[in-house]
Amino acid sequence: MDKGVVFFGPMPEVPNRKPRMHVVVPNSRAYIYHLQRHARKIGVDIRVNQRAQRLLRDGEGVIGVECTDSDGSQRQYVARGGVVLTSGDFSANREMKARHISEQAARIGPINPASTGDGQRMAMEIGARIVNGHFSYTSLRFLAPAKQPLTQRIPPWPIATKFIAWALAHLPESILRPLVLSYVTTFLVPELKMFAEGAILVNKNGERFVDELDKPEIALLDQPDQCGYAIMDDTTARKFSAWPYYISTAPGVAYAYLPDYRRNRPDVYACGNTIAELAQRRGIPVAALEKTVADYNQAAGKSGNTRPAIVKPPYHSLGPIKYLMGFTEGGLAVNESLQVLGKDAQPIPGLFAAGGVGQGGLLLLGHGHHIGWAFTSGRIAGRNAAFLATTEDLPEE
Repeated sequence: MDKGVVFFGPMPEVPNRKPRMHVVVPNSRAYIYHLQRHARKIGVDIRVNQRAQRLLRDGEGVIGVECTDSDGSQRQYVARGGVVLTSGDFSANREMKARHISEQAARIGPINPASTGDGQRMAMEIGARIVNGHFSYTSLRFLAPAKQPLTQRIPPWPIATKFIAWALAHLPESILRPLVLSYVTTFLVPELKMFAEGAILVNKNGERFVDELDKPEIALLDQPDQCGYAIMDDTTARKFSAWPYYISTAPGVAYAYLPDYRRNRPDVYACGNTIAELAQRRGIPVAALEKTVADYNQAAGKSGNTRPAIVKPPYHSLGPIKYLMGFTEGGLAVNESLQVLGKDAQPIPGLFAAGGVGQGGLLLLGHGHHIGWAFTSGRIAGRNAAFLATTEDLPEE
């Protein structure tokens, strides 16, 4: 906050009983914006568009890193102190997911394509190891819009952030809710409850490929483009327009309903007066979707089947929906000073890790825990790495 970051909160966050969530204003890019300004002010040399390839060594110790520049040229950087790895998790590294989690996990796409596990890879090449590599967070997700919404393009300037914080505290919900939801509905997780209440899941070909109540996310991996669309009639749609039937849990506003998606995500929501019209708007083969709905309705009318038929127009759809990996929890083994451990669990001289790459077995289950660990561990690792520029002994905690 001293550097200019503005928070609003604490806000309710289910299922916690007390408000605990502090939201950065206007969005998470404010962290980078303000920290970058401060870093440049004190003389930090920031290099971007360079991918780390290998660690440079002097005997057993790490003294720098070799990178590939945007034009393909190789550059080497030698540290005065220590080298700190802060490259995140490996959710976008198919090979590492297969090795540490499973072959099935390797097929799950990442939310962040930049999480390529380069830090883990480079450290393991010189004897480091990953702890709790088999833990990951996956979920069904609505895809982000192709065009960035206006709410995510607001610059984190002080005059803007202070006004937004004031608005969050004082504007009535009727005005505030559409603004907040226009941001949070870009990344929300659809609730499986809507399938139990009458929605079905179809692929791009209009085919129903799974019992929606039996791990539909796994089946999505075998579908065209690994995506699907929820289809429901107006009876189900109206049900999911008010509590307790919500489409997603929405941080800051508690819940997002179907009207919220209709208003804020026209790329995700579609509606048609007939199944054929809905299929055309979705780009799904008309005949295939009509047959799928007819077959489902026929089964819904049988004895013992409690799921309602899709019969009342207009008909609604949400999608595309994909099964994505949010993050992996597998970080390098580190000690309390955030030094990376190598052979015989001894620190590799000159090498530190922070954030996702330096979790050291820590499991961070909950909103905000990863960013909290990133700042805390980064501060410790950075301080200790810088200290090596003047002495070989790390400062006491």
